[in-house]
Amino acid sequence: MYKTLIVEDEKWTRDALVGLIDWERHGIRLCPAAANGEEALALIERELPDILLTDIRMPGMSGLELIDRAKGIREDLEAIVVSGYDDFAYVQQALRLGVCDYLLKPFRAEDVIRVLEEAKRRIEEKRRQRHELDDIRARWRTNVFAVKSHVLSQWAHYPKGVLEDRARVIAECGMAVEAKSPFQLGIVRLDRPWRAAPKEGELELIRYAASNILQETLEPFYQGRMETFRDGDDLAWVGNAPVSGAGQSALKAALELVKENVRAFLGWEVSIGVSDAGRSVDELCLAYAEAREALERRFFHGYGHVHLYSELGRTDADAADAADEAELKKLEQSIIQAVRTARYSDALDSLENWLERLRARPDLGRNKIQLLAMELIAEWKRFVSELNVEAIEWKNQLYNWVDEIPNVETIDELSAVMKQIFRSLVERLSSQKPMHKTVRQAIRIIEERYRTRLTLESVAKDVYVSPAYLSVLFKQETGTNFLDYLHQYRIARAKELLKEGVLKIYEIAEAVGYHDERHFSATFKKWTGVSPSQYQKQVGPYKS
Repeated sequence: MYKTLIVEDEKWTRDALVGLIDWERHGIRLCPAAANGEEALALIERELPDILLTDIRMPGMSGLELIDRAKGIREDLEAIVVSGYDDFAYVQQALRLGVCDYLLKPFRAEDVIRVLEEAKRRIEEKRRQRHELDDIRARWRTNVFAVKSHVLSQWAHYPKGVLEDRARVIAECGMAVEAKSPFQLGIVRLDRPWRAAPKEGELELIRYAASNILQETLEPFYQGRMETFRDGDDLAWVGNAPVSGAGQSALKAALELVKENVRAFLGWEVSIGVSDAGRSVDELCLAYAEAREALERRFFHGYGHVHLYSELGRTDADAADAADEAELKKLEQSIIQAVRTARYSDALDSLENWLERLRARPDLGRNKIQLLAMELIAEWKRFVSELNVEAIEWKNQLYNWVDEIPNVETIDELSAVMKQIFRSLVERLSSQKPMHKTVRQAIRIIEERYRTRLTLESVAKDVYVSPAYLSVLFKQETGTNFLDYLHQYRIARAKELLKEGVLKIYEIAEAVGYHDERHFSATFKKWTGVSPSQYQKQVGPYKS
């Protein structure tokens, strides 16, 4: 329906015009009619009509003046003037002002219908043109973003060419950054969803939304002088250091706000790595390397943190001394020797000590630590091969020993994988001898009461031993500590419920002994590498 306002100072003409045709039949909804220009302006502000049908000669404000002022309120208003033959010169002036059409008195119903249909046609044509223009602008913005993203990604990964003029490219692409000012580069990685895992095809939309959040949140800090771009699955940005000299505390506050906004609006945890703020546009690849190195600390600190290159600390080099390297080697030998002599409790203690020492050595880097882990696993594998023990199972399938290590994202996940393998190793090596009666009783209690708030102390009391004695005995017999065993048993039960697909995630959490869904999800991911919803998507009854 097109809203139409009639303005006529003569009441009988106004009433005759209102009753002349069936307006609704022709797609018109009449606004309350006006008797003069001032009354009409008030109605235009309130009703925002699509079509204005006005007498050209009225006392006070003429129809031409009304049209001129009305278009200041509603620019795309279509105006039709009503006039007598003596006013034709005014009609010509109105047409020059962009009036849609005119009616000469006396007029018939078909004359009114004709000019209304022309006004409707013009409105539809304007809307179509506006839609096409909006579509062109949207495609242009998309293409410009793609070009900017490609250019900035290339600059981040490759050094400046001899003949390359980056200042010219910035100007040609219309980038918001200034070529002559110092640059800072940051990388944002989507860690994990706090809510349900995204459905197929949704992750790209989430990245797009996260990019918008990143831009809108950081623009005030960089005073508008920044651009975002894609770096594979990560998001990244470049920005000119604020001229106001805002310090690192202001930057960290802005980055914490990015984290909070992504979590609040998208339900995702993110990690952020940021370079120093003194690089030129020709050194973006160096800034990128700094941001990437800062983001690598995510492996040691876990998900959801901000890492500034300037805060990595230069004390790391002091820690990397020969004594510490020797201690790591000593622990590795202690683990292997304890396994060979069936002192599994001692082996687990040494393994946990070894993992903690690695956690304190960010100077080694993720790749080096993963290599050390794979070397230790290779030693275990060699020992198992000597004994002709059947293959180790992990995650309910034959385990290829080292395949999982390169995929771990944090040292917590590495620790969980190593302990899982070690437990499976001990189970295989201990399969030929009976388990201690006390440990069998403790395991039976876990199997019967895992839904309750079990503790080492409560189980020790039920099997009539001290907690310290049960802890040592449990590790020796199972290759894992009591709490880890309890978690793994609960996660195994949770997997069965997730496969069935009957209960909701929070219901499964409560069913297996976790009274906080977030804690359950974090524990599940620690021991399986995926969230509960992701696991259900892979193996549940409605798996994709």
